[in-house]
Amino acid sequence: MKRPAIKNSLRFFWTLAIIIFCVVFFIDKKTFISEMIISLGTLTLFFSFLSILTAKVLLVLNMRTAISSISSTIDLHDCFRIYNLTQLAKYIPGSIWQFLGKIAILKERGIPLSDIQKILIAEHLWILVSASFLAIGILFQVDLASFHQITLKTAYLVTLSLGLIFILGAAISYRNNISRLVRFYWPSYSTIITLFSIWLLLGFSLWVTIDPFVRETPSLLYIVSAYCFAYVIGFLVPFSPAGLGIREALLTLFLMPYIGQNEAIFLAAVNRVVYFFVEILLALLSIKRPHNGLRIPPTTDK
Repeated sequence: MKRPAIKNSLRFFWTLAIIIFCVVFFIDKKTFISEMIISLGTLTLFFSFLSILTAKVLLVLNMRTAISSISSTIDLHDCFRIYNLTQLAKYIPGSIWQFLGKIAILKERGIPLSDIQKILIAEHLWILVSASFLAIGILFQVDLASFHQITLKTAYLVTLSLGLIFILGAAISYRNNISRLVRFYWPSYSTIITLFSIWLLLGFSLWVTIDPFVRETPSLLYIVSAYCFAYVIGFLVPFSPAGLGIREALLTLFLMPYIGQNEAIFLAAVNRVVYFFVEILLALLSIKRPHNGLRIPPTTDK
């Protein structure tokens, strides 16, 4: 069996396993889930929804900045459409369809393939580096009192080491062009603020749902760091579409020091459901937004 076939098989069986787990968990814990939904309350879910919605809008701005950084001019509404219409494709096993969709649309807008490559690298590099930076915070907040937290800290250190090795290898490979690449991909101050706001909002979307179930709510920094760590690992796992299952498993582990296992699984799953609902809503809104040709000037603040 060829390597692509093995990867596709892993993605298929992983997605199937997640679906089966969710169905079994729902059937087995139906009463528990009903009680948890009532305890969450409409207002809590609304704040979680609003936080994710705002973060997704800021992710559109991040994409627009990446496009503007190479002096291309695309209107804000078009960025909104391109980003949100391609986001749902990330749940298709293969982990490339959202990128292929974005490439096809940007080519249709007249942007050269070489520039599209730079846009995609800048957009996702900024997201992953900012998330990785904030994820470092979890290293100083994990209590070693329980075994699963020791496991988490070990996993974090291993991941951090592999990341540093990757960065070092890339720096050696591109040592002749490293200065030029750093200047090109270094984000503006406004982009840095946007990125940190995104992670703060996404972390808050989970943090706000914890309070009804605990006596002592974990710090917002702890949850933001945990969310960033889970996001990066989920993004990097090749057989998990959009980090499905990986992000939720890690969030569950990070939540277990404060709430029970079933509660942690439920809240991690609720966050994914709300996140997915927001993506569907924004995709539907994008379909109704025709391309009107409005252009924006390139971003030059560095």
